[in-house]
Amino acid sequence: MPTDYPRFTLNRHSVFLVPQQPALDWLLSLDAEFDAVLTLEELRHDNDGFLVPAEATAEGPDQAIQWVEQRWQMLFEHFIRAWVNDNSLWPRKLGLQLFREWFSIEYHSMLWDLAETPLEVEDWDEHEGRSKPIE
Repeated sequence: MPTDYPRFTLNRHSVFLVPQQPALDWLLSLDAEFDAVLTLEELRHDNDGFLVPAEATAEGPDQAIQWVEQRWQMLFEHFIRAWVNDNSLWPRKLGLQLFREWFSIEYHSMLWDLAETPLEVEDWDEHEGRSKPIE
């Protein structure tokens, strides 16, 4: 059997926030330079994925959406901060309804580890941002 054959699953599920047209419209309103280069397809390319507890989303997509929506503010701010550090430029009223307009939620219940190297965690809160093996 080839060594890259799927053998191990992770005890996590994953969700991806897929930006919708209102998210793009907001970005375009901030900077005219985006207008020439940023499309919805490009905005949706290579989105951040979030590993979530399998037990919290075990019942499928509806439960995963509920889990994400309970954390809407953190996820919303994570997306905005990736584009704009100046909080004064952020939308005035962030809320769950706006979150729902800006994003669809893509859910995946199976994550297969195809690598032979150990998983590593990079702690973005540390100043150095060093990777370390998962224990």
